[in-house]
Amino acid sequence: MKPGMVPPPPGEESQTVILPPGWQSYLSPQGRRYYVNTATNETTWERPSSSPGISASPGTHRSSLPPAVNGYHASGTPAHPPETAHMSLRKSTGDSQNLGSSSPSKKQSKENTMTINCVTFPHPDTMPEQQLLKPTEWSYCDYFWADKKDPQGNGTVAGFELLLQKQLKGKQMQKEMSEFIRERIKIEEEYAKNLAKLSQNSLAAQEEG
Repeated sequence: MKPGMVPPPPGEESQTVILPPGWQSYLSPQGRRYYVNTATNETTWERPSSSPGISASPGTHRSSLPPAVNGYHASGTPAHPPETAHMSLRKSTGDSQNLGSSSPSKKQSKENTMTINCVTFPHPDTMPEQQLLKPTEWSYCDYFWADKKDPQGNGTVAGFELLLQKQLKGKQMQKEMSEFIRERIKIEEEYAKNLAKLSQNSLAAQEEG
């Protein structure tokens, strides 16, 4: 019960006001009387009227909710039911605020990562700027972790190192293929020259005839 809201003394309602069942009368801090429905927590300044043919006996009214002592009834319930509703409302509001305060962290963690083909990658906005080896050419971003174990130790080889090794290996293979093709061209040129010399030989002309 809020300070200053004092229920009427016992017997005052029976002498002055006859209320329907479930209604209680209280005085505001300004001394104005208002009425509270204990079942619906409804408050009103106007005195509720009994239904036709039904009279609310003061004894029944007092037995449903005994007089308040120090703001509480003998049964332990507060003398001002609407206050309970306010307290439960504040509690539910506080719980919703607590739930809302924990949700941004989960949402933030989801925004920091992205999943592609069942693989979790850091979000590009959260990744630090990676220095390019050759700014004017295509480069690869290191989005791999522990791809391959280092056979010479217990560590791991980063994905960028794997890509670099593949690129170097490809260049080496390209160099070897170029040398092989040059050697093949040289051999074919020598073979063509030898055929030309043989065609100019007199014995070769006799064989053709």
